[in-house]
Amino acid sequence: MATSAASTASAPHDASSLPKVVRAALVGAPLMGALLVWALSLPSIDLYSLDDYGLTRQLPVGWYAALAVCVVGAALHACVGSTRWAWAYLLGAVVVLFATLPLLAEQPHYSWVYKHLGVVRFLEQNHQVDTSIDIYNRWPGFFAFSAVFGSAGGQLNPVKYAAWSEFVFTTFNLLILAGIVRAVTGSRRIPVAAALLFVALNWVGQMYYSPQAMTFFCHLVIVWLVVTQLSRDAPGRGGRAVLRLAARIVRRPQDPALPAGHRWMPAWVAVLAVIAIHAAVVASHQLTPYLVVLEVGGLTLLGLVRPRLLVLGLLALALAYLAPNLDFVKDRFGIFSSPDPFSNIARPSSFEINPMAGKVWSARAGQALAVVMLGGTAISTLVLARRGVGTRALVLLVLALAPFALVLGQNYGGEVVLRVVLFSSPWCAALIAWALMDVSRSRWRLPLLGGGAVLASALFVPASFGQEELHSFRPDELRASEHLYAEGRTPAVVMATTPLGFLPNYGPRYPEFEYANLLRGNRFRNRSLGAADVPAVAATMEGRAPRGYLVFSTAQNTYARVSRITPPGALRSLEAAVARSARFRAWYRGSDARIYELLPRHEVTTRARRHEVTTRARSAKRSAAPVTRQPAPPRGTSIRPSPLLPAPSPLLSPPPPPSPPRLRPRAPFYDPG
Repeated sequence: MATSAASTASAPHDASSLPKVVRAALVGAPLMGALLVWALSLPSIDLYSLDDYGLTRQLPVGWYAALAVCVVGAALHACVGSTRWAWAYLLGAVVVLFATLPLLAEQPHYSWVYKHLGVVRFLEQNHQVDTSIDIYNRWPGFFAFSAVFGSAGGQLNPVKYAAWSEFVFTTFNLLILAGIVRAVTGSRRIPVAAALLFVALNWVGQMYYSPQAMTFFCHLVIVWLVVTQLSRDAPGRGGRAVLRLAARIVRRPQDPALPAGHRWMPAWVAVLAVIAIHAAVVASHQLTPYLVVLEVGGLTLLGLVRPRLLVLGLLALALAYLAPNLDFVKDRFGIFSSPDPFSNIARPSSFEINPMAGKVWSARAGQALAVVMLGGTAISTLVLARRGVGTRALVLLVLALAPFALVLGQNYGGEVVLRVVLFSSPWCAALIAWALMDVSRSRWRLPLLGGGAVLASALFVPASFGQEELHSFRPDELRASEHLYAEGRTPAVVMATTPLGFLPNYGPRYPEFEYANLLRGNRFRNRSLGAADVPAVAATMEGRAPRGYLVFSTAQNTYARVSRITPPGALRSLEAAVARSARFRAWYRGSDARIYELLPRHEVTTRARRHEVTTRARSAKRSAAPVTRQPAPPRGTSIRPSPLLPAPSPLLSPPPPPSPPRLRPRAPFYDPG
C-alpha cells in the first residue's frame, strides 16, 4: 500500500558512511544557520514604526530566509530524511513565527489580552469570583488556574509571561495533533507533515493568552483519548452507509478496517479522563464544550467510537453548567443569532470607512488561506477515497466538518468564521498532508508538500502579521493603564478614543470602572474634532458615570489613521481642546499616553468660585497697598541714582502681593517622565 511506503521511506544512503556526529552536523547546519540569521535580524526590526502593512514590510530579508529554510527543511526531512530532523526544523519554524514578537516587545500584543490579565489579577487579590461582574467570572476556569499558577510560581501579574502563550500553546498543539494523526494513519511521516501544514494554515491568531487557547488544547487531548482509546475496530451502521456512498462515487471499495491502535488504558479510565478534561473546558469557555460535543457526536453517530453514551454525558455536563447562567447569557449576548448561515458568517470589519491598502492585502491573504485549506481538503478527501482508505480518512473528515454546524445558529459576535477555521484547521491539515505524502510516485512528495507549505507560509505572514501596527503597544501605554486602574477614583468611566488602541481592564480594580470608546458610534466619526465637541464628549462620559478618564495615546492615533475613521489630526485637535477645557484636568502625561480626568459639575463650580474669590482678593490687596509718589524731575534731565545717596530702605517699598492659594487636588497629577 502507498501509505506504508510513505511511512517506511528511509533517508538516502549516500552519507551513511560518515560518522554519526558529522552527519548530524551536516544535517543540522542549515537549521542552526537559519536560527542564527533570525536572531541577528531581530535588532533591525522597529515594532513601533509600522505602516498599514503591519510587520510584513518591517521584517528583514534574513527573517524571511530563516523561515524559508525551516519550512523547506521540515518538508524535506518529512519526505526523504529523518523524522527527528523534520521535527527539529518544524520547531525552528515555530520559533521564527511565534518567538519574534515576545522578544521584540516588553508587553503582550492584542488589547483584549489585558482584559484576561485583569480578571486573573482580580482573582489573585480577592481569592473568589463575583458572578455579578462579567461573563469571565461565570466561566472562571482558565483565570483561576492562571491565578494559582502565578501564585505558585511567584508571578502574581501574568503580563510577564503572557506574551509567550502563542509559542507554548502552538508547540503543545502540534505534539497532540501528531499523536492523533499517527493513530489514524499508522505513519510516522504524515504526522510531521500535518503539523507543518497546521502551523501555516492556522492564521486566525487565537493562541494568545486566553481561555480559548487553553480549551483548544484540552479539546485536542479529548480527541486524542477518544481516537486512541475508545475507537472501534470497524465503523457502525452509519459509517458503513457513508462508505458505500463513497465507493459508488469514486468507484472503488473502501477498506472497512480502522487502525488498530495500542490501547494502554481500560475504556472506563479513558471515559473518566475525557469527562474530567471536558469539565475543565466547560468551566473555562462558552463555545468549546459544544464543539467537543459536535466532534465526538459525529464520530459516535457513524459508529467510529464507543461507548455511545459518552457524547450524552458530555452534552449533559455542558448544559448543566449553562443552566444557572442562561439568563445572563440571553440578556447580554443571546443564545441563537440567526438560522441563516450566510448571515452568521458575515464578519463585520473594524475598517468600515475606507481601509488602507495594507489592511485589504492582509484580509485577502487570510481569505486565500481559508480557500486553500477548504479546497485542499475537498480534493484530498477524494484522492484518499480513490485509494481505498476512506474508512480511516472518515475519522478526520468528521472532525473537520463538525465545527461547520455552528454557522446554523450562532455568529459568536461576528467571530464564528474564525472559530470554524480554528477547529477545522488541524484535521484539514491532516487530510491534505496524508494525500500529499501518499502519492504513488515518491519523487512528487517533496515538491507537493514543500510547495504547499511554502505557499501557505507566504500567505500566513501577511494574514497574521499584517495588522500588527494595531495590536502592538508601547511600554508607556502599559504604565498608563496600570496607573489608571490602580489610582483612579471610582465609580468612573474609562473612555478611549478609538475601538482599539488602549489596554482595558488591566488591574484588579477593573470592576469599579466602565470601559467605553468615543468613536464606536458615528457621532464623532468622519469629521473634524475640536473645542466645539468638548461639551458633547463630557456629556457622553457623564451619561455613563459622574466621573471619567479620557485617554489619548499613540496606538489610538495609529488606529484612527489606518482605519480612516477621522480626518488626519482630528484626535490631536480634540486633545488640545480638552487640555484647555475647565471640565477636564491633566491626570497622567507620558511619552505615548495622556489621560484627562473629567471633573464632576459640582467640583467645576467649586473650583471656579474659588478661583474667582482668589482673583478678587488679590486685586483688593493690590489696590490697598500704599503707593509713594516721587516728584517729577525737571524737563530735559535724566534720572540717575547718585552714589552718595543711601539705598532706599526695604521698609519704605510696598510689599509684594501674596501668592494665590493653591488647590490641592485629591488625585495628584502623575508624570512618569
